[in-house]
Amino acid sequence: MNCSKDESVYLRLYYWMGQTLQEECTWCVVDNNQYEEEFKGFLETVHTAECFLQEGFPSCEEFLYRSLPLWDGVSCRSQILRLVSWIPLSTFSEMKSQLCDPLAQLFFTSSLYFKCSVLESLKELLQNWLNWHVVQLDSESDSQFSSLNTTLSGLVNGVAELINFVGQISTAALHLEKNHTFLLYFILDFYETVCDMYLKYKLPLLIMPPAGVFYPALLSMDSVNLNQLCYIMYRYRTNLVAA
Repeated sequence: MNCSKDESVYLRLYYWMGQTLQEECTWCVVDNNQYEEEFKGFLETVHTAECFLQEGFPSCEEFLYRSLPLWDGVSCRSQILRLVSWIPLSTFSEMKSQLCDPLAQLFFTSSLYFKCSVLESLKELLQNWLNWHVVQLDSESDSQFSSLNTTLSGLVNGVAELINFVGQISTAALHLEKNHTFLLYFILDFYETVCDMYLKYKLPLLIMPPAGVFYPALLSMDSVNLNQLCYIMYRYRTNLVAA
């Protein structure tokens, strides 16, 4: 397909994939639960293809936006969250209403394990956006920077909004889970990516963890969490000095 210049090939693939995702979705179609294992296998295949291509499919993004408000957070959990990590960079206002808001509702009302899974997925989403940025910087062509969503300012705004969103739900989650060390580990793991964005990903952006994350980590009796926080603050300082 990468060797084909016929755009109809891509259009046919995206149309077929979009129709299949919608028709086989076990929580969007009545009496479709018996095919859940088959649907899981299809989602795994789609995710494998996205990892190979290092980009998400537009039809998957559209499917997630349509189906997440109806999702119970249980069916095909790991597969859905993996697909979330490959959503392309877009204007965050659109992404917030269609992805973040329904995901946050499930996040606050679900188990500790689900909260950690969502944080892991959002960390991978951030890393994929940052890796895309590095690839574009190394590319000789500037043609892909023409649209608003793919300019540096568009990327910075999108990344900043995503980080702030994670900071907000993390603060609330720590309060709900009474500063659970397992949850704090995943939150700090997210900020290990955030603290190194300037040096590692060449993105001129520095966002500190909110007080609701920093102080529980600082006052934690768990040595792993405290060690994570010390490393994160060291990397923040290194990036700030380099900037």
